Formats: sequence, C-alpha cells, structure tokens
Amino acid sequence: MTQADRETVTLDDPPRSRPVSITVLAWFLIVGGALFLLMKPITWSEFTLERNLWNTFSKAASLVCGIGLLGMRRWAVVLYFGLFALNCVLIYTWPPNEMVLVQYSRPGPIAVMMIVPAIVAAITLPRWKAMRW
Repeated sequence: MTQADRETVTLDDPPRSRPVSITVLAWFLIVGGALFLLMKPITWSEFTLERNLWNTFSKAASLVCGIGLLGMRRWAVVLYFGLFALNCVLIYTWPPNEMVLVQYSRPGPIAVMMIVPAIVAAITLPRWKAMRW
C-alpha cells in the first residue's frame, strides 16, 4: 500500500469518537450485567425456574448491549429497548409471585422502572446517526 493509498483510506473514514455519556452507559450495563450473573447463584431459589432463566438471559443480553454500545452499534440500542419492552410484558403476564406483585403494583417503582430507559433514550437516540449497525 502506497502513501497515497493510506491517506485516501484515512481521509475517507473519519474517526468515530464515542461520547463519554455512551461510554459510561455501556460500562454501567457491562458491570451491572456481570455482577448480576456472578451473584445469581445466591438468589436462584427466590423465583420460579422460568423467572430465573429469563433474568439470567436478560442480564447477559444487557451485558452484550453494553459491549455493543462501546462499539457504537445501533443493534445494541434496539436490543436494549426490546428487552425492556419484553421485561415489562413478562412482569405482569408470567405467573406472579407475591414479591413481584407488591413491588410492581405501586406507582413509585413503576416510575423508577421507566427512568432508566428514558435516560438511555436521551443518551443514545440523538447519536443514532453516528452509530452503525
């Protein structure tokens, strides 16, 4: 590769810098998912098998979302919001246990549950065009 070829390649592909807010969000998802997966064996007996499997899958997927956000990938944002929507549906449709019903039948926890996706949307959606699939 000649010097002119290298200059053309570097001029055509401007560096995509990742904003600090996305970096912080990505590491939050990675660390949170990893800690949950490490601690899951301790809390395994608190829920039914289906809920435990879904919680484990969901947190592993959020870890993957964090890795995708570090790479500025759109699929990570889509996966995050898909998981959030599915979690909202599953909270109320799976056979509930008493702790879940008490926690998610009051307006306070529901409002708090909506704050995190609102923050994720505020951070990622304005930078949608800077991301790649």
